[in-house]
Amino acid sequence: IYQAHSCIIEKAPSYRSLLLEVKYSNNINSSYYGSLSTSSPTFSRPFAVRENYYYRAITILVSATGYYRFISDSSIDTYGYFYNKSFYAWSPELNLLAYDDDGAGRGQFSVNVSLQRYTEYILVVTTYRNKTFGTFIIIGTGPGTVS
Repeated sequence: IYQAHSCIIEKAPSYRSLLLEVKYSNNINSSYYGSLSTSSPTFSRPFAVRENYYYRAITILVSATGYYRFISDSSIDTYGYFYNKSFYAWSPELNLLAYDDDGAGRGQFSVNVSLQRYTEYILVVTTYRNKTFGTFIIIGTGPGTVS
């Protein structure tokens, strides 16, 4: 991770990702750029028909305890699942804290969660329809930085 002024850039081996921090009225917005493809892992979504959905599991750490909101922005209909400490694709209900489908409107999720400083969380980004892929942006807003 590289930090320059108010910009953090993270490089991952299989795809590009970028985190940008911008301060607005005591909250910090962090953006994550990612994608789902036919080579992404698959799982059966919690509480859904047992079909294969592509997903991206993103590790989340926050620098301050408080309430955070994570919303998606994409041309694909996204679904978000938030996990405490670990995510197991074969048991997706385990450690599940919160989830959402269309809370941000236009087929985008909005997950609101209370997070503890320096505790590891996992945000799983997937789709409403199985076998769907494309790019997405996740915007996290809260009292601290999200990495």
